[in-house]
Amino acid sequence: MLKKPDEFLNLLQKNYISLGTHLAVETLFTSLKNKALKKLNILQDLI
Repeated sequence: MLKKPDEFLNLLQKNYISLGTHLAVETLFTSLKNKALKKLNILQDLI
């Protein structure tokens, strides 16, 4: 168990930061994927 509240808060903060980073990366990949799919659709229409 954690002895000090400070330790707990530090751990919580680290977890939130890593979660935030993960979500940001996921959002970025999703938007890139959507843009790529739109470009593919445009190319298919041209063919």
